[in-house]
Amino acid sequence: MRKSCNSNETCCLSDTGQAFCTDISTDSRNCNVCGARCHPWQVCCGGVCTPQGEGNCGTCGRVCPPGTMCCFGACLPARRIGGIDVCVDPFRGPPSILPPAHLKVESDSPAA
Repeated sequence: MRKSCNSNETCCLSDTGQAFCTDISTDSRNCNVCGARCHPWQVCCGGVCTPQGEGNCGTCGRVCPPGTMCCFGACLPARRIGGIDVCVDPFRGPPSILPPAHLKVESDSPAA
């Protein structure tokens, strides 16, 4: 069944066949095309899977404030350990350390 979507949205079908509206220019599960998923360390910006970090932390154009860095789509406190900048997970507390988002980038292409 076709769904009526806003002009900036595309009608996609879920895995269960349910129609839903989404903005394929920013939806990381439907990036540029319905069903095209970005890797977990990427966000969909302008219909292109783009690495998180620098200027796209969790969403397009989000820049982390000084003293923080992008880890898994969130701006988290940064620490320097062994000459490497790492994020400290505030939900687990020290010494749990997360690698910065940019260390996980392997490819700019969507996940298969």
